[in-house]
Amino acid sequence: VAFMLGGNLYGSNPDLSYAEKSLNAIPTKVYLTTTINPTHVHGVDGEVIVLPVATRDEEPQKTTQESMFNYVRLSDGGPARLDNVRSEAHIISYLAQQIVGNEEVNFAAFEEYQNIREAIAEIVPGFEDIKTIEQNKQEFHIKGRVHHTPQFNTSDGKAAFRVADLPMPTQTDEFDLMTIRSEGQFNTVIYEEYDLYRDQEGRWIVLMNPDDIKKLGTQHKGKVHIHNATGRMDAVEVREYDIARGCVAAYFPEANVLVPTTTDGRSKTPAFKQVKVTISVA
Repeated sequence: VAFMLGGNLYGSNPDLSYAEKSLNAIPTKVYLTTTINPTHVHGVDGEVIVLPVATRDEEPQKTTQESMFNYVRLSDGGPARLDNVRSEAHIISYLAQQIVGNEEVNFAAFEEYQNIREAIAEIVPGFEDIKTIEQNKQEFHIKGRVHHTPQFNTSDGKAAFRVADLPMPTQTDEFDLMTIRSEGQFNTVIYEEYDLYRDQEGRWIVLMNPDDIKKLGTQHKGKVHIHNATGRMDAVEVREYDIARGCVAAYFPEANVLVPTTTDGRSKTPAFKQVKVTISVA
């Protein structure tokens, strides 16, 4: 049994065929989610249970969240959309009590969010101040994450820089594909088709250098197929764009079907920003 909290696991992963096959291998999947997304309709072999939950702004108790400036802040919540939806914490606590009981761990205590914050403060380094945030309403930076003075966690206290060799331009007929997000998008959630950042309508498109478009034998708003050993996108509309020759860009998560599951040796993340692809005129 796999419990998955929120998110679009299928849609955000590389190699969507592989992702679907992997999800199908899990006999029982329990999703806790605020909104239906592609994960709930792909890779659904076996038993699938989707439990609706309250969003962060609908929580009945005070919660915390981290801002884009690395501040941990207290949230008072807000009015609920539905009168029969529980929070994630309540559902997890309830299931843990039914399955494991409270003998080894008092899961019932975690129905109170302050108890969760106190546990985080005791366990996670840098989060000590979360223990008292409900009482003092004082936002804080996680310790060691933000530097207000030029003092770094190195032996001499100085930052360490190194020169990185730039990759050589592609010398074959292949292109280097980077996946991108639009202005009207949050993670895999698409709020609108128009991309204010790049002044583009639609998302089933590929941004290309004008010289590469001519060399390929197509034109602005022509149709191409993009493919590699991982997958393919058919009848994608070409858009002229100020991008380096040999490089193209397409939207995430639509282009995830082309991203392989291989990962970088150091970061252990897939190469969403550099995928070798072949483009042919449709």
